[in-house]
Amino acid sequence: MVKKSNKKTPKKKNIKSSNDDKIKKLEDVRRIAAVNAKLWETRVEIAEKIKDKIQERAKQLADDNARLNDALRQSEKESMDVFSYLKKQNEDKDSEVKELKNKIESMSISHERDKELIIRDAKQQILCINNEKEKKCDKIKELEQEIMQLDEYKSEKTRTENELKQLRDEVQNQKCLIENMETKFFEEKLKMRESSIKDIKALAEEAHKISIKNLDDSVKLSFVQNVAMRRFITFLRKQLVSAEDLSRSLNEENEKLTIEKETLEGVLLSKSLECKKLKELIQEKDEKIELYQYEIKQLTEDLNKQKTIFNEQMTLQTFEASKSIEKLTKTLELERKRMKRISNLANRILQQRNEIEEFFITSLNYVRDEIKVNQR
Repeated sequence: MVKKSNKKTPKKKNIKSSNDDKIKKLEDVRRIAAVNAKLWETRVEIAEKIKDKIQERAKQLADDNARLNDALRQSEKESMDVFSYLKKQNEDKDSEVKELKNKIESMSISHERDKELIIRDAKQQILCINNEKEKKCDKIKELEQEIMQLDEYKSEKTRTENELKQLRDEVQNQKCLIENMETKFFEEKLKMRESSIKDIKALAEEAHKISIKNLDDSVKLSFVQNVAMRRFITFLRKQLVSAEDLSRSLNEENEKLTIEKETLEGVLLSKSLECKKLKELIQEKDEKIELYQYEIKQLTEDLNKQKTIFNEQMTLQTFEASKSIEKLTKTLELERKRMKRISNLANRILQQRNEIEEFFITSLNYVRDEIKVNQR
């Protein structure tokens, strides 16, 4: 706009100059008005253009706002989907971890149960083997007792045989003694008879000779000789009686010895029968001993075989149990490593989720700030 002049025209000017001034002023006014009109037209055009631009910008901002809202809704939807997916994945991981824990626990329980079963079976087998071993040991003790009894029978047999031998020797000695005594008795009897006969013959001859030579003397001495002869005959009778007594005592001794001989023969027969029975019993016991020894050998071999089989089974079961334990240990170690990896992955996912949430929140705040700035 053109500012008005504050200067006052002098009153002393003429009308022409005043008209010229008026015309000039009118032209100036017209020119200024034209300029102002053009200026206002330009301003209006500029304003229209600015208005169009503002409308276009507002429309563009509205479109951008709509797109941002759509993008925000889409991002929120995607973030919700991501959150749902992450939550589902975490739940799946948690369920998988729980399942793995349950599996590990079940495997541990199963392993403990199998271990207890193996230990119980091994203890049962050991108990059965020990019972069988005790039974076999008892049987072996019984066999040893029977063997000891057989040894006692053998010693009894030896003692009985020695007694029988002593009895045979005593009987033989008694027989020899009886025979010697009988021989000696008959020899003494014959000697006494011969000596008596010789003495009688000698005395008779001497008396005959003396009676022949000295008949008178014989008459004198007849009484003395008769007395001597009577005494001698009495002595001979006494000797004969003593010889008969000796013979009688020898006969009685012989009868006693015969009875003792018969008794000894009966004892010897009974001892022989007893010895025969003992021999049969010892033979039977020897057969039983051989049978028992064979059974003991078989039992020992069976026991050693069962012991070897049991040791092999225990070694195999121990090896299998150690392999199973090692396998379970490796499985548990792998499961621990896997769970550690899953835990690390879950931590990384949570960290990434937190970062994505922070990024989405920052983006949303930035978009809201931009929308607010554009709306102003």
